[in-house]
Amino acid sequence: SKQAVELPEAWRDMYSYCNSVMEPWDGPAALAMTDGQWVCGGLDRNGLRPMRYVVTGDNLLIAGSEVGMVPTDEATVVEKGALGPGQMIAVDMAAGKLFHDVEIKDKLASAQPFGDWVEKITEMDAPLAAVTETALFSGDELRRRLRRATRSKRSSRSWRPWPKTRKRRSPPWATTRPLRCFPRCTARCPISSAKTSAR
Repeated sequence: SKQAVELPEAWRDMYSYCNSVMEPWDGPAALAMTDGQWVCGGLDRNGLRPMRYVVTGDNLLIAGSEVGMVPTDEATVVEKGALGPGQMIAVDMAAGKLFHDVEIKDKLASAQPFGDWVEKITEMDAPLAAVTETALFSGDELRRRLRRATRSKRSSRSWRPWPKTRKRRSPPWATTRPLRCFPRCTARCPISSAKTSAR
């Protein structure tokens, strides 16, 4: 049986705040993102998409769904791994440093006072459960309003049939001319030969 992992308090505050401002999304997704300084990769919280990474000796991080996407010299590989559910990996391009999941979340959790923000969160489940909803209109009134809204209104413009003396414009693609083929295919094309013989 899997044991529950005890998260640091700063992490719990950060997750509690994020849950209050954003609905949880189950993926599946493998994410890659950058702001010009940070290059990050992450996995959805259920781990339904694979993300593997390789760190080479010349300070190159390669991450993707499959192993071997980019040819590398195995003799120079420093580290290989795979991200687990909800884990991240990142590179600070300005500092030239690689950050793993725990280091990233420690840095994010300490960047803002999430604990103070969590104390100001107001739970709305109990107050909303006590609110009783009443219909704005009764059944008969609602049906009457729907019939009134969907009833077709008479137009003030009187529609008359198209006059026979006035020619109706044909669209540019419409033509009454017989089909014409190239001279070479006239003998082999039944449509062209039929039209030619008709003329």
